[in-house]
Amino acid sequence: MTRRKRGKASETDAKVKVAIERLSKRLYPTPYAAAKALNLAPKTLYRRLAGGKSRAEGKENQQNVTLAEEQAFARWITQLTATGHPARHAFIREIAEEIRKQRHSNSTVPVVYPSLGDSWVPQFLSRHPNLQTTISRLIESARVKEVSSEAVMKFFQVF
Repeated sequence: MTRRKRGKASETDAKVKVAIERLSKRLYPTPYAAAKALNLAPKTLYRRLAGGKSRAEGKENQQNVTLAEEQAFARWITQLTATGHPARHAFIREIAEEIRKQRHSNSTVPVVYPSLGDSWVPQFLSRHPNLQTTISRLIESARVKEVSSEAVMKFFQVF
């Protein structure tokens, strides 16, 4: 029987990082005091202080995309959407496939990996709560037609 997920792994990981940081600054006298102050299991904090890995780090070798690649990918998606380009699920999955293939193409032994599943993008988005799915809308054709360099210059002069 598999263990039921609490859904709070990212919260726990953030709390552990805060506890370790505050312990290094000597804001807490003991790891036990830090764990109790931050509502953490003391065993979790002791294990992480001894060099233990988080769940995400422990399962990294089983993932198709590494944690570092995922973080860089999340930053790229943020930049992409900030510039006004929609990042559709199919596009995100396609780019993730390319990243994964590129990493494995450098190996001397050809290895066949299964492609990313249909649920990979929603799971990726749940691992990165700062990324949210929104429904994009088309710009009205009249607004697109009326944009010219003169209109833009006039707007910035008035602005």
